Amino acid sequence: EADGVVFRHELARLAVETALSPDRAVSLHRGALAALSRPELGAPDLARLAHHAEAAGDGPAVLRHAPAAGEHAASLGAPREAQNQYARALRFAANLSSEQRAPLLERFADHAYLSDQRGEAADAMTEVIATYRRAGDHIGQGDALLRRSRLLSCIGRLPEASDDARESVRVLELAPPGPELASAYSMLAGTTRDEDPEASLVFGERAIDLAQRLGAIGPLVHALNNVG
Repeated sequence: EADGVVFRHELARLAVETALSPDRAVSLHRGALAALSRPELGAPDLARLAHHAEAAGDGPAVLRHAPAAGEHAASLGAPREAQNQYARALRFAANLSSEQRAPLLERFADHAYLSDQRGEAADAMTEVIATYRRAGDHIGQGDALLRRSRLLSCIGRLPEASDDARESVRVLELAPPGPELASAYSMLAGTTRDEDPEASLVFGERAIDLAQRLGAIGPLVHALNNVG
């Protein structure tokens, strides 16, 4: 075709690919990665670059292209593809510091939440929480606890969700009050609603008050819903 060569059928492509020796396959993937990085027409296809980078065993290229491909997929409304691209990046992130891995894990969790892979997302946030705890970052730790609480709540692990919400409030109260704390109050209102309705209303009203003072629309909407 005008901008490349294609197989007439996916089965033909698979037949050729599986017939290649491993060293030949790696060599071809490296060549494809180099060629597709400089297309004759249009912009590079980020997903294809990430695919060939992984198959070539090129970790730095995976970490460069897979997150970008994930964000592009997310912008098109494809959270499962975005989640898969961040999972690909994380497979090559073993040698990164925990501070470098944390943003990848957070974005993986964001997209996994939307693609209904919430157990996997909660597991990812566990490492993020530990990273912020070691760094002494109260806002980062509290927000990560809040996000894991929301994920656990969605999959019915309510006692754990409530514990995370309480810990999130405790940690965030050590920092200047911000929208994260308003969200944590609201989350705690939601997780305690059945077991202690009176306490739930107290936390909900606290969330509403703080969100209104901060002009934080998202936490305000969440808190109004819980109180209602």
